[in-house]
Amino acid sequence: MPNPVSRRSIVIVAAAAIAAIGPAVPLSAQSYPDRPIRFFVPFPAGGSTDAVARAMQPALEKILGQSVVVENRAGAGGTLGVDAVAKAPPDGYTMLLLSNGNAVSASLFKALPYDTLADFTPVSLLGTFDVAVVASAGAKIDSMPALMAYAKANPGKLNIGTINVGSTQHLSAEMFRSMAGGLKSVGRARTTGAISPPCVRRFANAALSRSALFAC
Repeated sequence: MPNPVSRRSIVIVAAAAIAAIGPAVPLSAQSYPDRPIRFFVPFPAGGSTDAVARAMQPALEKILGQSVVVENRAGAGGTLGVDAVAKAPPDGYTMLLLSNGNAVSASLFKALPYDTLADFTPVSLLGTFDVAVVASAGAKIDSMPALMAYAKANPGKLNIGTINVGSTQHLSAEMFRSMAGGLKSVGRARTTGAISPPCVRRFANAALSRSALFAC
């Protein structure tokens, strides 16, 4: 059965009011943009979404002929950065990079300070990529069936590490834990790049035993 959260999407969006900015504030090719554009990433620096934004930054600056400033506004499962863009002036100078982790925020929080559908206008899908489950080399587990079988046969001996609460990786890890059984806990780091060392250090000498795996 296909995993509904096995792929992540990266989408660039802008405040919805920007789409209707033409009648309100005419922007000519000669006048826009006449100052730097803020490019919000609602996750910490060093993560996969941040990497996409920074890879795009030079190309955007070349196309627009203006500086594009990447701003990391992390916190509350990515909602702080999204809220900052929702409340930004509708002047065409604020953009936001979303992942599909933001799409599920409405289900994770009792209330949000913005309307995901009404307050933003999608501009472009930038790409999709897979979520992988990786075990330490010493574990000698080289397939998902082998991992599931070991987890069920050895309850409490496996841990799983992932990133931010509410992220695609975190939700995938929790779903996997509910399916596999036997996984002891889900440990979290702030970025994908930061999760591997903690898995090795914290989860019972993972390099030498069947004790850790992580979603990345």
